[in-house]
Amino acid sequence: MEKSQILHRLRQYTEDLCRKPDNDNSMEPVVASEDEREPDILLDEVKDTILLFQNSKAPGKDQIRAELIKEAGDLGAQVMHKLCNTIWKTIK
Repeated sequence: MEKSQILHRLRQYTEDLCRKPDNDNSMEPVVASEDEREPDILLDEVKDTILLFQNSKAPGKDQIRAELIKEAGDLGAQVMHKLCNTIWKTIK
């Protein structure tokens, strides 16, 4: 099979999975209850991860170096904690 055929078949397959038959009510979306959601990321987890950042490494796409995040201290960790939890809740 050629690459274009494979991509076409993959697209067709995923569309078929998402398509809801007219007479089938079993494919309604399932929304997790508050009890089923995973817990928030803990502030200590963020702080521990920041400590693991290696210094003197090239920054990523955001151009923020590990040293800058480490130097931000507790306030920086709190901001990162809030950001991480916002992302965690948004992408679920």
